[in-house]
Amino acid sequence: MKTVITRLMLLAAIFLAAGSMSLRAEIITGPCGDSGPLGEGYNVTFSLDTETGVLVISGEGGMYRSPVQGGIYESDTPFYPYKDYIRSVVIEEGVTSIGAYAFSNCINLTDVEIAFTVIAIGQQSFRNSTGLTEVVIPEGVDTIGDAAFWGCTGLVNVTIPNSVMFIEGGAFRDCNNLETIEWDINEYIIIEDDAFSGCENLKEPIATKDMLIFFPYNYEFEDGYYAIPENIKYVGAYAFNNCINLKRVYIPETLIYKYVAGYSEKNTLSCAFDGCSALERIDVSPLSKGYSSVEGVLYNKRQTELLCCPALVTSVTVPETVEKMDRPFDECTVLRDLRLENLNNITKMAMERYGNAGGGFGALFKLDSTEYIENYSYVWNKVPDSLEKLTLIGDSICIGYFDQNMNVGRQYNKYTASIDTVIIETSVFCENEDMGGGVLDFEYEYRFGNPEHLELIYHGKEQIEVSDVTCCNRIGKRAGNVVVLVMDSLENMPAEFLRNLPKLRELTLPFPGTGDVINTSNFGELFSSYDTEGMRQVTQVMMDGKQKTYGIPAGLEKLTITEGCGEIPYGCFYGCTMLQDVTLPTTVYSVGEKAFYGCAGLQDLRCKSADPAVAYDNTFDGMRLTSCTLHVPYNSGEMYSRSPGWERFYNIEEEAPITITVIKNIENGGTVYGLNEYQPGDMAELSAVANSGYRFAAWTEDGEVVTEEDTYTFTVTGSRVLTAVFVPVIGENDVTLTAGGNKVTLQWDAETGATGYKVEVFADEDMTMPVGMVETDASGKLMAPAAGRLSAAVYGLDFETRYWYSLTVLGDASIVLSRYTGEFVTGNVGISECGSGGVMCHAVPGGVNVSGVSGCLVAVYDMQGVRLYAGEQWDESLFIPLGGGLYVVAVDGERFKVAVP
Repeated sequence: MKTVITRLMLLAAIFLAAGSMSLRAEIITGPCGDSGPLGEGYNVTFSLDTETGVLVISGEGGMYRSPVQGGIYESDTPFYPYKDYIRSVVIEEGVTSIGAYAFSNCINLTDVEIAFTVIAIGQQSFRNSTGLTEVVIPEGVDTIGDAAFWGCTGLVNVTIPNSVMFIEGGAFRDCNNLETIEWDINEYIIIEDDAFSGCENLKEPIATKDMLIFFPYNYEFEDGYYAIPENIKYVGAYAFNNCINLKRVYIPETLIYKYVAGYSEKNTLSCAFDGCSALERIDVSPLSKGYSSVEGVLYNKRQTELLCCPALVTSVTVPETVEKMDRPFDECTVLRDLRLENLNNITKMAMERYGNAGGGFGALFKLDSTEYIENYSYVWNKVPDSLEKLTLIGDSICIGYFDQNMNVGRQYNKYTASIDTVIIETSVFCENEDMGGGVLDFEYEYRFGNPEHLELIYHGKEQIEVSDVTCCNRIGKRAGNVVVLVMDSLENMPAEFLRNLPKLRELTLPFPGTGDVINTSNFGELFSSYDTEGMRQVTQVMMDGKQKTYGIPAGLEKLTITEGCGEIPYGCFYGCTMLQDVTLPTTVYSVGEKAFYGCAGLQDLRCKSADPAVAYDNTFDGMRLTSCTLHVPYNSGEMYSRSPGWERFYNIEEEAPITITVIKNIENGGTVYGLNEYQPGDMAELSAVANSGYRFAAWTEDGEVVTEEDTYTFTVTGSRVLTAVFVPVIGENDVTLTAGGNKVTLQWDAETGATGYKVEVFADEDMTMPVGMVETDASGKLMAPAAGRLSAAVYGLDFETRYWYSLTVLGDASIVLSRYTGEFVTGNVGISECGSGGVMCHAVPGGVNVSGVSGCLVAVYDMQGVRLYAGEQWDESLFIPLGGGLYVVAVDGERFKVAVP
């Protein structure tokens, strides 16, 4: 029956004494139906009694759709002029959908009655209708649209029927008084990730069969710990939002890295833990193919994307592989130590985020404020007050990136005086002078609160140019706080290269003087000959007998010469009484005469080579050889004690052997062979052999897979802790099955060492509801082998039903040797393909024929609840192409289960 459409009455306004406008008590009617593809006719209307506030929607079919041509907005809806008068809504039988924005911002709306014929609730249809306290979604509705009840702050209880297959993004967002959801949740329901974000008073978490959707912010996690179940494949973007009791999270190997939501592929874990103020760490299964964790910080598997840094992490190292992150430290409140191993990548990411308007160091942190001055916006970012140590590593570093007031853009960064240690490691000293000078030429007191400890590490491989020397000289004049300087790959160092570094305490060089590694002068030539504050005057004697005095930093205690240097020249460290700890590399073959003459302050001399270098009787004259300790490699002490020059040391101490520690993730999973004591340069060969019922999966280190080979060979350079990962044997056998109408038959190959097999069938994916079981002996007794394989059948199953199976292989004493799992759907017998009201639905090879559907909404779902087809039909019949399998066809409120051959 079609409803007669009356004309839309004009709004009659009466101006009251207060100057406001009101509407006469009257009945207002009009169309609100879908006009069809050609704009002809309406079949759904509305009637509003402005005195009672009752709005009735009646007719047959759906309300207007969204988007229509050009889209639809709240101000375009039929009820927009009257929204303040609407107190009650009645949607009568025959109406199949609620239009977009239909009752949005109807703040006086308190009651809604929805007929059972409605199958879809449109986007933002009840948004900000704050008077609603309870909503009952009728049986038959399959979709609750995007932001349908967003901001309904009065909503306390919602009832959702089993028919609902889709709850779209933001459907109940910010319903902050919503306490309970009463529903018989559909097994295959799809809930988009932010459907319940901001529902802070919900009592229980929300999850589908394979996705975590939402946890209330006050949810009590036992001991603050939550291990995501292994059946979960996805986590909603705001699943743990503001869970203030959550401290630790474990991510299983089953969790998928990305999933498709709407029209975009995204990773939801990047914002799943927003507001988790007590979160200390996130750990990941080493077998995960999508994720990894380093020191409790969450990355993707290849560590190209930093996804989440827990709020209470105190130390973070961002590896050089990271290419993507979005203000990763927003939640961090106690961060003390931050190490960025590829500043070039991070700078690029920040510039991409803010464009030419900035993108400096502060872009990594929380937005503090935005100011608008003279038509320009100024963005302020706040670095945590807790940050004390900052390590920056990059091919080249431009100071403009750390400028507090970036003239080239409009991003400002608020730094704190709490940063007292800055370590800069780069391959280029000076770059991009127009942005404030090179890395060694900036005023640290403005950028970093004048840190007391400044380390500069240079990994260049070419000769430093004169301009760079000048820049280096300016370090002492403008900052004066460099205490550690590492320059380990230089090919040439000019005279006075390291002057004006009065606070230098630790120094690492490729050779111990000016020139190059072949022609090296004495140590003092690297410094200035001038007497300046903080420098000690040291007179050194040359091989030709001449003397020269240098100003060497008085606090220089530790010196390391890196690999590649072969000779320590005559008198190299003559008179350097400030040196306390010196390291010589394995490549040194000669230590010249008087090389350490007068180094009375030397307490530790470390020789990395197990083969003592040539030394002379006077090499160590003037040293306190009774108190200085000579450190030598493991098992080489006796050789040094008999070598000329070296035998003069009273204290020769062998370094401890290098140890390789192996942890087994499953103690009885297998055995590890090849563990020994090592010296640097030794080759280690470790082998892992799995026990029965397990297989070796991988060698891992710090959560990262090193190799999947069971034998791991490598050169020993230092102590390591490796994990040998063993996993139960699952899925190695070629198990096949045939599902009939009321039974399932499994076939498999016999396994060595098996004493029996057990086949179980369950009605649920968690395998807690058994419906049938068959046990056999090692030969498969009870069922005759088919084509050389073992087999067993389970009877008494329901038609057209999904089941899960388990095949367990048993050994002696019923030890589980292996286990195989899977799922299947039983066949059909006489599926009803006829519906009421003239709708017909039947399967044919290659698809489904549907007839009697003119003016109907038709949708097709697979057995996982994924919508494969949806549309409103205007023809009498429709063919939908589908592959073989079981499907659910929904025609308005009616459903059919069909089996396509």
